[in-house]
Amino acid sequence: MDGPLDLRLFEKQDEYAQAVLSGRFNYLLYGGAIRGGKSIVVLVLLILFARLFKGSRWAIVRRDLPTLRRNTIPTIERIRPSSFMGSLNKSTWSYRCTNGSEVLLFPETLTHDPDLDRWKGLEVNGFVLEEANELGEASFNKAIERAGTWILTEGEQPPPLIMLTCNPAKNWIKRIFYDPWKTRALAPPFFYLPARVTDNPHIPQSYLLSLEQMKQTDPRAYKRFVLGDWDQADDPTQLIRFEWIEQARSVEPVHGKKGLGVDVARYGDDDTVIAHRDGNALTRVEYHHGLSTDRVADLVMARMNDGPVDADRVNVDVVGLGAGVVDSCRRAGFNVQEVQSGGKAIQRGIDQTDGAGDSSVYRFHNLRSQLWWEYREAVRLGQTCFDVEDHRLVEDLTAPRYSVSGEKVIKVESKDEIRKRIGRSTDAGDAVVYAWADLGNTLDLFSWSVSTAGAQASPAIF
Repeated sequence: MDGPLDLRLFEKQDEYAQAVLSGRFNYLLYGGAIRGGKSIVVLVLLILFARLFKGSRWAIVRRDLPTLRRNTIPTIERIRPSSFMGSLNKSTWSYRCTNGSEVLLFPETLTHDPDLDRWKGLEVNGFVLEEANELGEASFNKAIERAGTWILTEGEQPPPLIMLTCNPAKNWIKRIFYDPWKTRALAPPFFYLPARVTDNPHIPQSYLLSLEQMKQTDPRAYKRFVLGDWDQADDPTQLIRFEWIEQARSVEPVHGKKGLGVDVARYGDDDTVIAHRDGNALTRVEYHHGLSTDRVADLVMARMNDGPVDADRVNVDVVGLGAGVVDSCRRAGFNVQEVQSGGKAIQRGIDQTDGAGDSSVYRFHNLRSQLWWEYREAVRLGQTCFDVEDHRLVEDLTAPRYSVSGEKVIKVESKDEIRKRIGRSTDAGDAVVYAWADLGNTLDLFSWSVSTAGAQASPAIF
């Protein structure tokens, strides 16, 4: 982007901007549902302040550097006026402006710096706390302490300012902002503006309709992320959370080796699903109903030729009718891989730790549990790009629940158990998991040693 900074905001964004510019508030939260336009407006306002106050310094905080790189930097790059704001310096993780102002990218990294020592010398005029529900209350308090500590050498001093965005969460941000707002007790210097996806006029109607499907399969997530209901909390047994999938939509695709995951229909009302992977990106999901195993095998071989896709990167579930598909492919010279989802987990053998020393080892009930868990971690850690619009797939991926036995064995619900609970099978979700499955021993990760102090994942385990 070049030229004058574009401040054309839709109505709800403008309401927030007016509150920020009024001078009445120092701590302003714009939060609630997904896709409400929250991130764009706070970043536009931050750049505006950098332009208005020559030589000022501002910091954008997220929980870690990978999240900044995955979600925040692409948004900045879309709106950055290049004639005013220089390119990102990846040595200092900062943007330098032509008037001497500076915008810093500041990862919280609370697990590695629990005493917040990195904040102690930070001198800035203000902050954006992106997805503040993922940050600690101590970080908010540090931001209050550090906002306004950078003194300009000339011109008017900007007011100490902290702009926050969030999704609903039952933590400090609810207590400090939402609960007082709900009882009409929230007063300056604090401000809260609720956001809903329907506030954003740029959201396609097709996407809004797809979100409606969540009412049936994941009503808790629908109320929280679509309606902005703060009284909804995460189900601690949900394997893959809806917000992780939404974040995966912002992950940059990195093209590489192609792969296929194939879930072959087991019942009359099931579909055969083929999931396409290109590098880190899910690029296509195709559904077929009522096909014979020979016809499914023909389709798989055609997709391999079209890709092209190597046979050792084509994973087919052999439970039920899937064995016939594998046999047909192999007879034709395509040595595809079979997934025995009810079989034993693959012994991978390397413990994973974050260096904290305090760890617990987990194992898997079966191969299905292992493959779903490994895909879950890839999504949670921002290692996959979700490059499709498919509400059925989102429902499938967020449907499974898991448990941990007393022997620290992770068990993911079986397809039959899920079918009884939601009324259908998660064919699309399984196909995607198979597309990401490593059926060899190269990962060598059978025993997971995860720090109980440092990892950020489901509270039932971490």
